[in-house]
Amino acid sequence: MALPLYSCSMSWLPIPLENMIAFVVTDLAFCLIPGPAVMVTVSHALSGGMRGAAGPILGINFGNFIWYGLSAIGLIALASQAPVIFAVMQFVGTAYLIYMGYRRFVAPDFASSIGPAAPAKTLAGGFANGIAVHMANPKALLFYTAVLPQFLDTQRPIGPQILVLMVLTIFTETTSLTIYSYISAKGGSLAQAKGQTLLLNRIAGSILIAVALSLAFFNIWG
Repeated sequence: MALPLYSCSMSWLPIPLENMIAFVVTDLAFCLIPGPAVMVTVSHALSGGMRGAAGPILGINFGNFIWYGLSAIGLIALASQAPVIFAVMQFVGTAYLIYMGYRRFVAPDFASSIGPAAPAKTLAGGFANGIAVHMANPKALLFYTAVLPQFLDTQRPIGPQILVLMVLTIFTETTSLTIYSYISAKGGSLAQAKGQTLLLNRIAGSILIAVALSLAFFNIWG
């Protein structure tokens, strides 16, 4: 699927530019939503500063490598051997985005529930914590199996597209986690930012719903 924004140009890209833009917006919204990845990174930043947050950030991104590798194997096979199932997954992903957007929009402020974790003694310790949390997160599984297919163009090779999306995910994940870590390390406690994470919930939820409705429109009538 290619959203008809810039389809007349940039045809040399492995994935349509409009798909990349929509993916970055969606992925940023997901990354801004305080979940297990944010919470483990922030807890390390509260106790160890930016250096303490480095391990979890690296571990979470390594988890992204694993998830993308597993997704590539399954999605390439589905796109070529079972296009109907692949299309169904795209619609399931749209429904999931709307659900996640609604849940995030009505979610309470999470800031005051986070406290500092025991500082990891080594970078490897924080890395292990990050990868364990990310690989055990059921929402990550849903993201890679249901949401990711919506941004792939089945008329182009799937492998290169997944590679591009992986790079974009690492960028958005690292950026958002670094921002959270910096605020936590400098501010001492996210509890002081009570109300600000509530605003982030509203913004992220609205973005997810808007993107989901746009994807649904182009899947049905595009």
